[in-house]
Amino acid sequence: MMNMDEIVAALGGTSGAAKIFGVTMPAVSNWKADGRFPRSRRYEAFQILTKHRLKADPAVFSDPPVKSGLRRGVA
Repeated sequence: MMNMDEIVAALGGTSGAAKIFGVTMPAVSNWKADGRFPRSRRYEAFQILTKHRLKADPAVFSDPPVKSGLRRGVA
C-alpha cells in the first residue's frame, strides 16, 4: 500500500500530480505534508488511483485524528 509521498511520485512528482488533478503544485505539497487527500478530492483521487492501478494506504483517504483535551473556544 502506498503512502502519499509514494502516490505523488508514481503520478510524476508534484508537478505531474498537480496536472492530473488540475491543482497547483503547492496544493499537492500540502497534501504530501498532511499525508492525506483533502475530503473534497477523495472521490476523484480514488478514481485516478484506480485508473493508474495504484493501491493506496487507506490512511490517505482518512480524516486527521481529533485532538483530545481541547475545549471549544479555548486555545
